Amino acid sequence: YGGGSNIKTAEALYSGAHVIGTTSAFRGYENFISLPEVNIANLPADYQKIIPDVLQRPVPVADYAELKMSLRWDRCLAGIPENARNLLTNV
Repeated sequence: YGGGSNIKTAEALYSGAHVIGTTSAFRGYENFISLPEVNIANLPADYQKIIPDVLQRPVPVADYAELKMSLRWDRCLAGIPENARNLLTNV
């Protein structure tokens, strides 16, 4: 029932495998929810229904390379130097 770490969500999405998570696990990753390998389960009963189905599905073959690249640390942190410069010059 905890919030968990969104780093786990990013790693799961980057893997390209099927992902099952709560709505809160996808905070910040809303643009991934519509992918066919992503499943939302907010209640234990939802997990119980989704897991057997997901285990029978083939491994996803769709390639969302550019979207997945947005999960990488180098992309996520790329704007920090410029934002820091802007903050420091506007103080």
